[in-house]
Amino acid sequence: MPVSWSRKLLAAVVASSTAIGLTTVAVAADPAGGIQPAATDIVSVGSQTFQARDNALAAAYDATSPVSKYFSWDATGSSPIVPKTGCAPLARPNGSIAGIVALNNTTHTCIDIARSTVGPAPGNADWFIPFAQDADGWAAATGGNAPHDLTTADLTGIYNCTITNWNQIVDEPGYTGPNAAIQAFLPQPGSGLRSFWLAALGINTPQPCWQPVTPEENEGTDLAFQGNPNAIIPYSLGHYVGQLYLGKGAGADLPGALDALRSINSTAQIDTVNHQWNANIPLTYVSTLYHVVRQADWADPTEGPRLKALLGRAANGGWDCTNAGLPGGGNVVTAYGFRTIGVRCGTLIAGTAPGTVGGCTDPGPASIQPAPPGTEPSVPASPGSAVDDAMKDVGGQFLDLWVANQYPGFAGVIADETHSVLDLYWQTGQTLPAPVQAIVNNPGGGITVTRVDAPFGRIQLQNSAQSLMSNLGLNTQICGFLHTVKILEDGTGLTAGVDPYTPGTFDQWQAGSTLTAAAGVPVTVEVGPQPQDSARISDTSPFYGGAGLTAGTAFCSSGFGVTDGTKDFLLTANHCFANAAAVKNGNGTVAVGTVTANRQVNDSELITVAAGSAAGTSTFFGGVGNAGAAETTQVVRVAVANVRNTSACTSGASTGENCGLNIDATNVVIRSRARVNGVIVVAVVRSDMVIASAAAGKRSSGDGDSGGPVTSDSSNNRRAQGTISAGRVVVGCGAFAAAGKKCYNQVLYADLKTLLAGYKVAMK
Repeated sequence: MPVSWSRKLLAAVVASSTAIGLTTVAVAADPAGGIQPAATDIVSVGSQTFQARDNALAAAYDATSPVSKYFSWDATGSSPIVPKTGCAPLARPNGSIAGIVALNNTTHTCIDIARSTVGPAPGNADWFIPFAQDADGWAAATGGNAPHDLTTADLTGIYNCTITNWNQIVDEPGYTGPNAAIQAFLPQPGSGLRSFWLAALGINTPQPCWQPVTPEENEGTDLAFQGNPNAIIPYSLGHYVGQLYLGKGAGADLPGALDALRSINSTAQIDTVNHQWNANIPLTYVSTLYHVVRQADWADPTEGPRLKALLGRAANGGWDCTNAGLPGGGNVVTAYGFRTIGVRCGTLIAGTAPGTVGGCTDPGPASIQPAPPGTEPSVPASPGSAVDDAMKDVGGQFLDLWVANQYPGFAGVIADETHSVLDLYWQTGQTLPAPVQAIVNNPGGGITVTRVDAPFGRIQLQNSAQSLMSNLGLNTQICGFLHTVKILEDGTGLTAGVDPYTPGTFDQWQAGSTLTAAAGVPVTVEVGPQPQDSARISDTSPFYGGAGLTAGTAFCSSGFGVTDGTKDFLLTANHCFANAAAVKNGNGTVAVGTVTANRQVNDSELITVAAGSAAGTSTFFGGVGNAGAAETTQVVRVAVANVRNTSACTSGASTGENCGLNIDATNVVIRSRARVNGVIVVAVVRSDMVIASAAAGKRSSGDGDSGGPVTSDSSNNRRAQGTISAGRVVVGCGAFAAAGKKCYNQVLYADLKTLLAGYKVAMK
């Protein structure tokens, strides 16, 4: 996640560096064997997070006898340092931002590369060259007072000082926090981990509860943590994996008194079976690792070839992206706990890149006026189609296999119901695994499955989508807000939804080229507004899906009743109600329950049903009260996959049942922005979303439908597909027109099977 580097922070980094430089003795101990790098060698400084990885890279690269060898100076140690022969002593840069400051205060006669865990801020003119992916989580005292799981809301409260005692954590099932003050630590100023963490939590000013001691990042051996049961601090999960499982820690560089074997939003941070950080962690916490170079150096006829030989893309012969090998085998990325990023490795990213429009200012989200009431009716459910059902069943089998096995060749499935054919897109040159081939040979249901070659697999495209969404600097480059990325099921690339800052001058082709360069895969641009978050009114126990829910002034809809075998829950949307909110039915007369868990990345939350009440197995369909068609209910107890080009219905408490929707995309990442006290704030990224559209001019959903159910379009075979999150393309609301209400042609919703797996619950 790119962050804004405040002038105060940069000044503090420079000032502290200058002070250190005046009081200590210069040494050159970091390069292996105490070698002093020559003026023509390549030298890096900066981030501690992957310095050990770059030390290994240097050893492997230098073993090939390149013209210019690579040397990596650690973030800590004696200071000042003399990075290269002939360079004046300078304070040792400790952290990503400190490294970037040092890079831009010198020339390549001293420093060539800054190691960084943060992306470019708007206006920064360096090239940020990605090579790997990391995730940042939280660590706390082993056996201490912290719970096993914290939500994003909990973490935000801890670091903005609204939660200062462990007994204020009330949303963790089975946890009763002691009456003990939380000690919230942050790494040293200039740390990229510190900057990324605070940006992920939306905190941009110092807070009074932060501990005055700032330990070195990713070192649980610091004295501040010894015998301290109340400590909490952000931690690189890749670095932690390297320390804990891969033998990459030594000396002070160890977890020590801390452990990160914990969860965020009920998602484990560490995959303890495969010894890697969990790829399902919310995208908010996924970061990219960069080597930062001066743009002028990259273009220089002498310095440029040296840098490109080491850092360039694999297609251009860059050694790191091509080989990434360690002497004796292994991978210089995964062996240190990080994840590879495929063709994105070696691409060039900057806050304001040459050839693009720079200096754009985000005017903020436009005020969207409600459309005229209109007269369009809700489309009723069809009797159902055996072919549509078969497409979802067979497509679901492929998707389930992919979720379980993460096949790199799998791209997606697309239905062709006219010809009863399901197209399975698989990366060219990759053999179908036996379980997949077995389904292709005998899919059943009266349909045929055809394998179609795809240029890219879904995992690679997901990584590229994450890269785009985590780089806010791209908005400035393209002069528009990147709000949606569709991961195309045919494996051809990505489609990016962009809301231009100035529509009349927006260059759609240039934006696509810029995003393609950043993603490393083809990206096409669709121009349109960002999604807008989208609430049967007097429901009683057992509570049904599609009913109204209220808490204070918020009005949303219930999704489906689910259970973990001991307790009943209702699904709804995460943006509807706060953690621990007491939720009532649509007219506020009956207590439904309390919000106890959420998956922010899927815009979902669980309401634990109040004691003495239960979640039902039925869902409301038809109209709402006296508006539209008559209200009906129908049992919905089976979850089914979302397959592109099959059908769907929504049924929220605001606009009732809307059927005849076509599923346009099934693997979508979205984000939105809003003005908060005059400041433009970018919302948390949501992933694993689905987009479905009504016929032109018709509605799919409306304000207040959020959290409501999405089902199959079959009155004879209702099956659950998701919960409503947001809408796009304003249309009239028809019989449901009300002051201030907006209805939408497109609905974005969370995939239900993803939610069930994430919460470890089942349909009632």
